[in-house]
Amino acid sequence: MEQREIELTILSAQDLKNVKLSGGAMTPYAVAWIHPNYKVSTPEHGQGGVKPCWNSVLRLTCDENSFQNSRITIEIYHHGSFSNKLVGTVTVSLSDFNSQRQASGSEGSSEKRFGSYQVRRPSGKYQGVLNLSVKVGKLVKQAEHSQPAWGAPEDVQINKSDGKDNQPVTAYPAAVPYAMSSSQAGPSGPPQQYNYPPSGYPPQYAQPAAYYQQAPPYPAPYPTYVPPPRRSGLGGAGFGTGLLGGALGGMLLGSALDGGGGCGGGCGGGCGGF
Repeated sequence: MEQREIELTILSAQDLKNVKLSGGAMTPYAVAWIHPNYKVSTPEHGQGGVKPCWNSVLRLTCDENSFQNSRITIEIYHHGSFSNKLVGTVTVSLSDFNSQRQASGSEGSSEKRFGSYQVRRPSGKYQGVLNLSVKVGKLVKQAEHSQPAWGAPEDVQINKSDGKDNQPVTAYPAAVPYAMSSSQAGPSGPPQQYNYPPSGYPPQYAQPAAYYQQAPPYPAPYPTYVPPPRRSGLGGAGFGTGLLGGALGGMLLGSALDGGGGCGGGCGGGCGGF
């Protein structure tokens, strides 16, 4: 598919409607597109008010087969603190540049055509003028552009210049990713390549992760046997009583033996005297 390059230069505007609710000077910028999915924007003109000056070069593309029926839409906004408010809209029909396109052929034209267009308010009334120029460029193949198959949503403004330079702003934004179901997803990439070790070397295995097993808890100690206290009855004191009785018996026996010797001696002496 062949595309025709369009170079749009948005120069300035005057007598715009001041849509800043708090009063003071507006901060206007302009957004342009041929297809609503591919938009380009000028830098903001801080404190530009109702007569901003941009002098910003924007690049668009149009299908060559639909050039005659296409148009450029330009919207002017005020950049507010909380939201951006539409000031007005300008529409430029590309059929006005058909003769320039036919004369230039596939190589494009170096001629710029200047024009001033009325700004249409959201209410339908016209207020203000937008000054611009259009240059019909060369024919290019679709593959030569980075224009994605899917564009950004219509409410997303893309490729907005920061105003630091006057470089042309292209109309080829990056595609916005969107969720796809598994049945809509394309084929997966090639399988991952793995490097095998050269022959003669044992295969390398990954060191398994250390596995720490908690030691089982020690069994609870057996209960200590405590003998019951001795009873104070006869059975408990029999052994001590026997020892004491034996000792007393021995002492009495010894005393008796000692006493018997004394009697014998006495009787012997007494009897001999008679």
